Amino acid sequence: MNSDGTDQTRLTFNSANDDDPTFSPNGKKIAFKKFHDGKGDSFVMNWDGSNKKRFTKNPAQDVDSVGR
Repeated sequence: MNSDGTDQTRLTFNSANDDDPTFSPNGKKIAFKKFHDGKGDSFVMNWDGSNKKRFTKNPAQDVDSVGR
């Protein structure tokens, strides 16, 4: 996306609620929360949306669910 909000590109495509994206200090990765099946997990991907990897996978809630 440009700094004025134009030319946005969607990076995730699923039925889950992907929230709170945060760029790494070098700008090459994005960490985000994915809420699905009543719980949340942490993921990371490249800046362009490629190479998504899940950091957490267990039956417990792994991310803050306040407001969900």
